[in-house]
Amino acid sequence: MHPEPRHVACIGLATGITAGAALSLPGIETVTAIELSPLVVEAADCCFSEYNHGVTKNERANIVIEDGRTFIASSVDRFDVVSGDLFLPWAPGGRDDGALVSDQNAVPARFLRGSYDCGRASSQCRQRLQCR
Repeated sequence: MHPEPRHVACIGLATGITAGAALSLPGIETVTAIELSPLVVEAADCCFSEYNHGVTKNERANIVIEDGRTFIASSVDRFDVVSGDLFLPWAPGGRDDGALVSDQNAVPARFLRGSYDCGRASSQCRQRLQCR
């Protein structure tokens, strides 16, 4: 891990818990969360904000709606840490983590792979989104 990370990229916002946790760490200046689906960003905001430290509205967070691989590959920003949640190993790019991070956007960074289970919360979230 980077000894003094300041800029974090999270590929896959999902519930926002990983990105929100990064914001709570000392020394973190910015968190960029890249999510493919605008509905997932909306769900993170309306259903999980009490758990993700309100990451979707935090001024130090940048929420990007785009493919994570494309964003990281084309970004001029440099990240000290790049984390990824819910990668599917059988999907394109799922086995080639190194292709996501290059010297261009990480100094020096280790790609972190994480996962979590939304379980019961996801059904509550679906109900909330349907009630809007």
